[in-house]
Amino acid sequence: MKPKQIIIELSILIAIYLIAYFCWPVLFGAVYGSMTLDINMHDTYFAMSTSPWQTLVLSTFVILSTLLYFIRAAVKCYKSNLVNFILITCNFGLIIALIKIYRFILIIEQTFDANSKGWTIYPPLSALGGHEYPKAPVTHPHFDSYMFIPIIIFMLTLVISCIFTGKNWKTNTHEQTSA
Repeated sequence: MKPKQIIIELSILIAIYLIAYFCWPVLFGAVYGSMTLDINMHDTYFAMSTSPWQTLVLSTFVILSTLLYFIRAAVKCYKSNLVNFILITCNFGLIIALIKIYRFILIIEQTFDANSKGWTIYPPLSALGGHEYPKAPVTHPHFDSYMFIPIIIFMLTLVISCIFTGKNWKTNTHEQTSA
């Protein structure tokens, strides 16, 4: 690999990271100071402090770099080993980020399941006598089943790019086997 190509790829990755780093303060609405995101959703209050800041930036960086390098590798027909290696690394990071998002969705759905029955205000209305109406079950869509689709797609992309990189990798003369 030529040093010029390595410098170009590093500058592209740094530019993607800077874009991801500077887009989140704009989305949060705060350029300086504490950047907390408060979500009030169905009697449940979620507050994200500054601790997942790097997680948000790194996941955005991994998503953007995976998409960009997937396009670059497809255009070059997976012939550049450096682009393929960066694609494999970013794709692996994206799979880890998607698994973390999947775990977060599971926590939110467990919160919805725990609060789906509501609360009983004492004295309960059933103690007053009269007719009781059957309670309708509270249902909500389970998004955890939909998270497997992008994880599987990016795992297949990882396998395909690893296969193409392995086919294009040039072995040394002493490593070649005779057929």
